Amino acid sequence: MDDARGITPPSAKDVAELAGVSRSTVSNYLHRAELVHADTRERIRSAIEQLRYVPNESARGLRSGFTRIIALSLLDAWTPFYSDFSRGVESTAVRDGWTVLFSNTDRDEVRERTSLEIFEAHRVRGLIIVPEGDVTERLVSMRARGIQSVTVEQPLASPGIPNVRVDDRRGGQIAAHHLLAGGHRRIAFIGDPDKVIHVKDRWEGFCGVLAGSSANVSLVPADLSMTGGVKAAMETFGRPAAEWPDAVFAANDLVGIGFLQGCLARGVTVPSQVAIVGFDDIDFAAQAAVPLTTIRQPAREMGIAAASTLLAMINGGVEDEPVAERVFIPSLVVRESAP
Repeated sequence: MDDARGITPPSAKDVAELAGVSRSTVSNYLHRAELVHADTRERIRSAIEQLRYVPNESARGLRSGFTRIIALSLLDAWTPFYSDFSRGVESTAVRDGWTVLFSNTDRDEVRERTSLEIFEAHRVRGLIIVPEGDVTERLVSMRARGIQSVTVEQPLASPGIPNVRVDDRRGGQIAAHHLLAGGHRRIAFIGDPDKVIHVKDRWEGFCGVLAGSSANVSLVPADLSMTGGVKAAMETFGRPAAEWPDAVFAANDLVGIGFLQGCLARGVTVPSQVAIVGFDDIDFAAQAAVPLTTIRQPAREMGIAAASTLLAMINGGVEDEPVAERVFIPSLVVRESAP
């Protein structure tokens, strides 16, 4: 069948004829090149280049019932943390000959459901997902059809679906201990624990430590963005000075950097008037106007772990065994914003 331009795309048969080999040899070259002699590989490579042949992996997937594609569904693909995480996933997948199909749900459950439908339609072999809604039933159903899954940040109450996450509660505890050790007693948390589960865990870990101290703790709701951080700072330092915190723990680094910008706009000095601790250790944290003290979670390493776990399941390495979650321990990175 001709394509939209009325030109028939070259086929594997055309490549075989030009290279003077059989179609099965071309197939071996494309999928198991080590079986093909070096001289023959060069002839096939040259024929493919001359013909500008592109293998039809979709058709191959339809014939075999699967593709060499895994899917990655993220809540907000454009944030630095998820960008680093996805690089870990992709580097691991590409190294083993897999392609990654990305989806950004933008924290929208409808978009999430649509993405899962698209992934199934493309016959992906596996899925790494940062869930927005309750996807347990859907992932169990996909697993029954041979599509393995790994969740990130939010574990599911279902056997056979592993989870990769950082110990957010521990991260909140680390931040609290650091601020208390710095002599801070009027401390605010910048974020919204009611909207995001890992923010809730950070908040609860933070409060658990401060509850046993003489510190006063306040909550300043904010979106998980620089804009949210700026807005929180402008509101906080628009109050009487007696109500100002002497330290804040931001739900993530974007919020922390935004809060820092708001402090500078209000003429509040960091850290002499207010210390700031973030969470993530994104690249921008070290490059902020006042380099940001933060709780580091190893985004790229988490992506590698998620992809490695998924590929092991696809290859049968752990498919029939109980799969424990992989929990990464966060660490404190001290910079000028909270020495």
